[in-house]
Amino acid sequence: MNSLHIVMLFCLQRLKEERTIYGVYHLLKGKKSAQTIQDGQIYGLSFLFQSFPHLKKSSFDSMITTLVQRETIISKGEHVYQVTEKGHEYVQKWLMTNELPSSLNGWQYANVTYPFWKRLLVLFQTASNLVYEEKRFVPVTRDEETLRWLKNFLVRNGQNRTELAHQLFQELKDILKETPQLNVEIFVRQFSGYQYAGETNVQIAKEYNIDEHYVHLCQLATVHFIIHMLKKQKDLYKLLQGLLTDFNVVLPLTSSAKATYELMKRNKSFEDIMKIRRLKKSTIEDHLAEIALFVDDFSLSDYVTNAEQEEIKRVYLKLNTNKLKPIKDEVSSSITYFQIRLVLAHLTKERRVTWS
Repeated sequence: MNSLHIVMLFCLQRLKEERTIYGVYHLLKGKKSAQTIQDGQIYGLSFLFQSFPHLKKSSFDSMITTLVQRETIISKGEHVYQVTEKGHEYVQKWLMTNELPSSLNGWQYANVTYPFWKRLLVLFQTASNLVYEEKRFVPVTRDEETLRWLKNFLVRNGQNRTELAHQLFQELKDILKETPQLNVEIFVRQFSGYQYAGETNVQIAKEYNIDEHYVHLCQLATVHFIIHMLKKQKDLYKLLQGLLTDFNVVLPLTSSAKATYELMKRNKSFEDIMKIRRLKKSTIEDHLAEIALFVDDFSLSDYVTNAEQEEIKRVYLKLNTNKLKPIKDEVSSSITYFQIRLVLAHLTKERRVTWS
């Protein structure tokens, strides 16, 4: 059993057979659908969003087969699985001997994580080579957008090579002081510099006698921690701040939901937004359910009366389920699925489950 198997079991534990196994796949892969976004929040799994963006469906299916063969999960219907007692024991035993990265925050930083990481890798490599007056080297990435950013960044920065390298080193050293030692070592070993190449996840895993999926989670958590600190301490780490200046890490909404939200802030009605954006009613409802999850001042009463809110909440607590249909079957016929989704989003926002 590797770390990815454990993550999958953990996700299935929280889903409680209320969603299919592919809800887990879409979450780990980072599919930006209304269903995935809402499920991530409702079940307290948003921190794992896009944690394995390169995971192939065939590999995922193979891992499900392995979990079944090891009797850690059993089928409860089409693509729905229940974690067995043996599976629960695996997770608990693993958690006792491994520290799961607490700074993972996938949904919050999904849009910036990998661009930021590529920028940092190529900036570190460039600074290291420039200090040794080496102008010819193969960049760690061939991504043209990242390389264009690097050229513009170096021109805007204006520091000489020694100052640039020193500031980068000091800022990274300072910001990583609050990070677990293993995470720091994994993070640093991946950097390339003058006459040396960064290590791969497989190489690092072999050195530390851990699996490569755990190496990846530790590295990802460290990037999330750095972004969090840059967002929190905006007056510090001025060099590293420059790697984020053109990214929006404030409101974690999909781009389409953001467009709807901007119209809402201009006091446009539901019908107005449908006409302006030329989108179906169901699509705008998806956006509103997403906005309700993340925007603190979202007005629930504009769409659901206080009496309807209380009825939905009462049935939700009675049934103890996040499935919409059982709740719909119990509430008044006039209450819609959309209204139920909004109330569940509001309740989720109130209790924000974290990785523990």
